[in-house]
Amino acid sequence: MVRWHDVAIRLRAEEGLGTADLEKRKLDVANAISTNSELGAVCLTPLMLNILQTIYSDESRDTPSSVSQLCLRAVDRLFMKKHLFGDQKLLVTDHGSWILDALAEAAFTAQERLVQGGTKILTDEDLRRVSKNTCRLSEATPFETRENLITSIAAHIRRGHGILQPMRRNEYEFAHNVFREVLAGYALAKRPVTQRRGYALLEKWHAPIRYWAGLRAASEEGKNEINAFVGELRGGPGSRTIEAALARAEMLSEVVSVTHGQNLMRDLKQRILATQSELLKWLSRRSLPFSKRMRIGDLLGTLGDPRLEAEFSSRLFWLETGPRQIGRSTNHITRITKYSSVPASPPIKGMLSRFALSAFLVTNSEYKKFLDDGGYKQREHWQTAEGWAWASGDDDVRNAVLNRARDVAPTHLTSEVLGQRLIAEDFPDQCERMIKRSSPMYWSAPSHNRPNQPVVGVNWWEALAYASWIDARLRKEGKLDKGQQVRLPTEAEWESVARQLSGDNPYPWTEGAPYENAHLRAAENSEEARALRPCAVGLFPFNSSGLHDIVGNVWEWTLSKAKPYSEEAFRQEADVCGLDDRVARGSSWLSSEIEAAEITFRSFDPPYNAYEDLGIRLCVAERGQ
Repeated sequence: MVRWHDVAIRLRAEEGLGTADLEKRKLDVANAISTNSELGAVCLTPLMLNILQTIYSDESRDTPSSVSQLCLRAVDRLFMKKHLFGDQKLLVTDHGSWILDALAEAAFTAQERLVQGGTKILTDEDLRRVSKNTCRLSEATPFETRENLITSIAAHIRRGHGILQPMRRNEYEFAHNVFREVLAGYALAKRPVTQRRGYALLEKWHAPIRYWAGLRAASEEGKNEINAFVGELRGGPGSRTIEAALARAEMLSEVVSVTHGQNLMRDLKQRILATQSELLKWLSRRSLPFSKRMRIGDLLGTLGDPRLEAEFSSRLFWLETGPRQIGRSTNHITRITKYSSVPASPPIKGMLSRFALSAFLVTNSEYKKFLDDGGYKQREHWQTAEGWAWASGDDDVRNAVLNRARDVAPTHLTSEVLGQRLIAEDFPDQCERMIKRSSPMYWSAPSHNRPNQPVVGVNWWEALAYASWIDARLRKEGKLDKGQQVRLPTEAEWESVARQLSGDNPYPWTEGAPYENAHLRAAENSEEARALRPCAVGLFPFNSSGLHDIVGNVWEWTLSKAKPYSEEAFRQEADVCGLDDRVARGSSWLSSEIEAAEITFRSFDPPYNAYEDLGIRLCVAERGQ
């Protein structure tokens, strides 16, 4: 989208024409996509992105804030307004609401068949039937007039207009599933409340139920209807209870998207608070399937995640001064040379002074405050000359670093290749995206940028700078003891905390298999339909410590250099200068090694590398350590 606009702007400028309208559309569309993950995910396809841009240009030059708004405005544009000056003018002017009702009933038919295990394909007969069933003409209308209009409505729908596409002879399918789901949601408004309630308790109807709420949320009457419906929706035995909870969350999430969370009646705000609490209770159940666990995280990202509202100082896991051990007697079995070059043996012992790790990985919402505060332009937070030169856009430094990154790419992009996310020919472009940027690498990716997901695509320099910035902010607010500092953890600190949680287990939990306790190796566990992306932080709250995602979800930068173990590993400070490789710990959803989930496993990267599965956890320690 950005590249298309850039080309269009350049061409128009070369012709001596104004570009202000294109510049504004570029910014507005990019903002709509990046700030609403559901909308952004839908607009990943060229079709929907083109529709979003068309709606922006043709309407009031504003972008829809939700999927339901986008689709309904697209239907109105392509089925009605586009034909106001053609041979269909009288049809769409006089019978536009009939056309919309018939199209919605067609979507409802396709959705119902799909849920029941059938096909989502529609036939000529289906389109004729729904056109007839939604007929708004009175019984006094002459038969011939009535039949001609039904035929005309069905024919108008059959043309598709970019929303319904022909498949085979006399068969049709919605060009994108979301059109079927939104229009089925529109049709739900015509159903009795008792019938709609039954649909809401079926998982495969959650999307239409969500969009029903989004379409109704545009009016005060609709908000009252949603409030009543959400309040009355209750589950039954078995799975119906969780389905009711998710349906309530889906509806309220779309309401928040449509209204931007503003001007909500008190009752709806109370519904949101109650739903947040209910979702968190479901997360505490080990039996909850990962697909639902992941969805709850996404919904909390829209509704608001109360776990992340507590003060930073209350979300720390402390380890007292004492002797510690890291490492193991034998090295991990790995097929990747990179990991073999940082062995986890031999075990060594040393002393660590009191310190704490943050309970959660740094999230996108937290990192956004650093960006909004101009963190990339504040020299005092960039602790190395190389890091500051990179952040400030020094071309010589960036080009030198880019050449180094390309040289070592075959070593460090192994997991991406094994996960079939990259091929060797992609390495140069991937390295350029990694180096030449001024915000996290995946900051605009809908799959990675929900508020409560861990920030990823940050290099070691960015991690250091964020830690320095949050240290200064907490200090200014009086929320950090004078003798303490916020920084990245050393790997000895990281592993000591993981051992504290593990007992004799090789993982940082005392019971259960890795997949039950962490988001790991998503591509190799397809039976749970595990998402190939980071999940919201803290979706596996199964240890009593309150420390989350120490293994799994994303790798975590540490202060430590990638060296063989020695007594130096227990120094609670680091030399931050130079381009030495730095240790990362904790494994991720993308990890290619089975043993990477074990607490002794080590990875490393140069300070300029950044990935979609590498993030930040903070440490609080005595100043100078």
